[in-house]
Amino acid sequence: MTLETIDFINGILLLFIITISVIVGLKIISLYFKNKEKVYIFAGLTWIFLVCPWYPHSTAFITILTTGQRLTPEVYFILGNIFIPIAIILWLYAFTELCYKKKQKIIIGVYFVYAIVVYILFFYFLLTDPNIIGELQGDIEVQYSRLVVIYYITILVTILITGVIFGIESMKSKIPEVKLRGKLIIIAFFSYVIGIMIDAILDHTILSLMLVRALEMSSVIEFYTAFIMPEFLKRRLIK
Repeated sequence: MTLETIDFINGILLLFIITISVIVGLKIISLYFKNKEKVYIFAGLTWIFLVCPWYPHSTAFITILTTGQRLTPEVYFILGNIFIPIAIILWLYAFTELCYKKKQKIIIGVYFVYAIVVYILFFYFLLTDPNIIGELQGDIEVQYSRLVVIYYITILVTILITGVIFGIESMKSKIPEVKLRGKLIIIAFFSYVIGIMIDAILDHTILSLMLVRALEMSSVIEFYTAFIMPEFLKRRLIK
């Protein structure tokens, strides 16, 4: 099986984004051992799992290059969706550590129930009729059903609202670095959400693909900079 040029470019770009995202997540997690603040663990794992919709693209890309075989729909759907509820729960832990601490158990509890329902429906459809989840398009692309699209919209809305609130609360701090972190968190989540939306709406051409992946990569850099800010950048931006 031979990949088309656009699929090859897409595979390379997504593999790069995922690799950088995992490295960024691990580096953020490592801050816990220095600062002993659990928010770094939650934030780091959040980003590693938040890019899971791109896992099957990259896995399919590598599989086709090495074995010539495509992923089955079941494997593709599991890789692309299994970690999303976990990512949101982890993010809500980080979010409620700063905002709504007194309501942390309620907020996480409500979403936990939602996540359980999602998992039950997901595996039921996966075992009975995977077409209800979506259909594979070409070698590494997928067209998700309206039901899954609605689910993704709820996820994106949750990420965006909590990210903005998290950023606004951080910007209330008297510490310049924390204020800057708040701004970068807001920018990072807007970049992530807009990138995902454009990716889903536009037909892929080499140009549109490069632009979308650049926007998604910028969200990784912004999230990284929010938590691990280089000293030279900190001095310049805060000034």
